[in-house]
Amino acid sequence: MEYKQMKFKITEGWGSGHARNVILLYADNWDDYGNKTTFHASYCDSTGEEHQLGTVKIGMESPDSDDNDFMDFTGRTSDYLNSEFESLPANFFSLWQSAEAYKLVLECENNCHFNILEALNDISYNPSIYEKYKNEDAMENSLFRSVSYSLYFRQFRRIARGEAVLTSYDFSYLIKNDNRFVEDCELTFSVTPDVLPPTNIHAVIGSNGVGKTTLIKNMVKSICKNDNTNGMFKYTDTSDEDEVGSFENTICISFNPFDDYSEVEMLSKNFNNISIRKEFEPVSEDAYEDCYGELSVLDDVQMTFMSSLKNCLMDMTKRKDLRDTLDMLETEFNFISSNYDFDINIDASLDDILWSASEAFNQLSAGHKVVLSIITRCIDVLVEKSVVFIDEPENHLHPPLLSSLIRGISRMLIKRNGVAIISTHSPIVLQEIPKSCVWILRRDGNIINARRPEIETFGTNIGNLMNEIFGFEIKRTGFNRLLQNAVDRCEDYESVLEEFNYQLGDEAKSIVRMMLKQKNAE
Repeated sequence: MEYKQMKFKITEGWGSGHARNVILLYADNWDDYGNKTTFHASYCDSTGEEHQLGTVKIGMESPDSDDNDFMDFTGRTSDYLNSEFESLPANFFSLWQSAEAYKLVLECENNCHFNILEALNDISYNPSIYEKYKNEDAMENSLFRSVSYSLYFRQFRRIARGEAVLTSYDFSYLIKNDNRFVEDCELTFSVTPDVLPPTNIHAVIGSNGVGKTTLIKNMVKSICKNDNTNGMFKYTDTSDEDEVGSFENTICISFNPFDDYSEVEMLSKNFNNISIRKEFEPVSEDAYEDCYGELSVLDDVQMTFMSSLKNCLMDMTKRKDLRDTLDMLETEFNFISSNYDFDINIDASLDDILWSASEAFNQLSAGHKVVLSIITRCIDVLVEKSVVFIDEPENHLHPPLLSSLIRGISRMLIKRNGVAIISTHSPIVLQEIPKSCVWILRRDGNIINARRPEIETFGTNIGNLMNEIFGFEIKRTGFNRLLQNAVDRCEDYESVLEEFNYQLGDEAKSIVRMMLKQKNAE
């Protein structure tokens, strides 16, 4: 097969200069343990229009220790390449840093994508190059620093060859009940692309004390530590029965100050803990200054956000994802006021964006800071087929911000073909999720069981969801209990109204009528 010949040009800054039929490689000075292999690539088509492709890392065979060039070796790839070339020398190799980047390369016009991959000695397109140089320092410590080997073998190679990407997948989690006479409780999950409502977010809901937080912790341990003491995962990829395996990346968003995943972080390379207990734990200003000098809590929050933001901005694919996600949140939720001048413009310079982002971040409420930091961090670390665990976000976010967080994460997961499992006791979360993605947990002593909701949950009335999920528990608590006590004392509907000084809402009046009907029927 003949491919259109492509030229490559190394640049020291952004901008095409109206080039045509050329791949621009903007050399980054990022240092991976002595290797400076990072390039931000864009494609200038036959009309001169520039298309951002993403980040590619280009490594080279390092000289032997007894070679004359060994002492002068800089590790910076661009030092050893011509500023313009049609293909890399044989001792160079490359790897694009995301599945999205490979897809963008495949979208280049005139059937030139295979030429691009071949000319760059791409190890996904030509696995024999990987086998030849897999023990090189640049390969191990730079090209694969942010890319897992399983992602490379299972996704990147397929995309580079133009093959279908694995998308639909099923998995389940078996909760072990501490009773040999009772069956274990199995929770099944299914992710299907391009369906509405989306199936990338699943929820486990139940009353306080039912074991939702413990379930999340046990799930994380099963994936990251292979600790199946309390439960275990089973995996099935529905699009290819021969491809079975666990998740590429695990992300845990924790709001609980008592959650500690430090042991998991040490043992698992592919675990990312977005711990709000550190960044957002409320402490007195004096106590914080005693521990951290002049830094305030808000300073620490901003540093966390800015670090993730910078990582996103340095990758064109992530930058676009962040901009599109914020645009969606602004359109649907008026998430960030236009007065804050917060613009992730793909054409703006890095310094300009970071400066405006810092100014805007200072003006946001604490809740907005939480949501924005989480979303930015997720975009930074999400890869295809990631699993995200979120434990009771409603405890720290007001309903509008909670909906913003769910929608923002949902959008990212759809794009990355990932899945989230949220433990919650909030019906607001369920309004964003179909009932096929919801499990209701119940506990009887040490025995846990689960069922799907009887009613559809996506976009359903809050009152109906509360009654479906908590049912009898609601009737025994809050205003329901006060109404029942009044009905027990009163003879008729008017007497109940008088007892409450006629200050009952429509739902309360309806409940009183139902209670009186049940009382009179007894």
